[in-house]
Amino acid sequence: MQRNKQQREVPPLPNIMGTILQSIPKEAEVTKIEYEGPRIAIYTRNPRYLMEHNEVISNMVNVIKKRIVVRTEKTIRKTEEEAREILVQMLPKGD
Repeated sequence: MQRNKQQREVPPLPNIMGTILQSIPKEAEVTKIEYEGPRIAIYTRNPRYLMEHNEVISNMVNVIKKRIVVRTEKTIRKTEEEAREILVQMLPKGD
């Protein structure tokens, strides 16, 4: 007995970038899309938008059948020193 599997048509690789760009709203402020092995990395200046509207990424994953990683644009990241200061302030003080 053979099972009839419903298979969605996966877009070819060149069209994946276009599919992603069409699916993501401008509010996400996507700056770059890169292939990282089996994953696709999406760089954004507004990661909060994609966190609050996670259905955008979920829908894309279902269409393109690839894992997606959301990364922040380098220009909005804190420096290592600033991050270290924030972490020190958050840690409980020892008696």
